Amino acid sequence: MTYYYLASPYTHADEQVMQQRFEAAERCLHWLLQKQIWTYSPIVHCHALAKRYGLPKDHLFWKTYDRAMIVPSRGILVLMIDGWKTSSGVTDEIVYAEQINVSVETIEPAGDEYRIAAYRPCTLSSTGTCIAPDACICRELTKLAAFNEVVKNAVR
Repeated sequence: MTYYYLASPYTHADEQVMQQRFEAAERCLHWLLQKQIWTYSPIVHCHALAKRYGLPKDHLFWKTYDRAMIVPSRGILVLMIDGWKTSSGVTDEIVYAEQINVSVETIEPAGDEYRIAAYRPCTLSSTGTCIAPDACICRELTKLAAFNEVVKNAVR
């Protein structure tokens, strides 16, 4: 059996926002499973565990685990809820999936249903610059790439 990996924002300074993000991921996972779209959600599967046992709630702690689950997946579904464009975790999951040629699609709440669509990170002009930066995560991907380069150089 293969499965999709549900990428969704989670970490936030406000615990209530984190709870809302967990519930949004849980609702989406419920919908997917009802449709027999077999999916793994690290947020749904690990939220209670992290809360009960005081595990870190940031992406840096979970990064290796998340990547291990992305590798055998048939693709990632990016849940388009508040925070998805600025989430370092979601951004890293998208970049990693693209690096290993795992498909990336978006899933957007639409009332009681969801819409799954192909993921397009940027709408580029003829000069190669993004013409719709509010509708993509190109800025965040650029920032993450720069951050990863700084970290990589610091570790050397």
